[in-house]
Amino acid sequence: MFPDMVNDMIRDLIARYRDVAAGWKLSGAGGGGYLILVSDRPVEGAVRVVVRRALT
Repeated sequence: MFPDMVNDMIRDLIARYRDVAAGWKLSGAGGGGYLILVSDRPVEGAVRVVVRRALT
């Protein structure tokens, strides 16, 4: 939809972690944001976020 949103750095990161990541998404508005990778294994240099769902 927005071809200029993905640059060579983003393409390189996706290619590097293609075998580790279950999925990815670019998040943010305008010219900046985050590349979010979803993985069961650690990703070098990433900020780890643990998501938990309460069972009721």
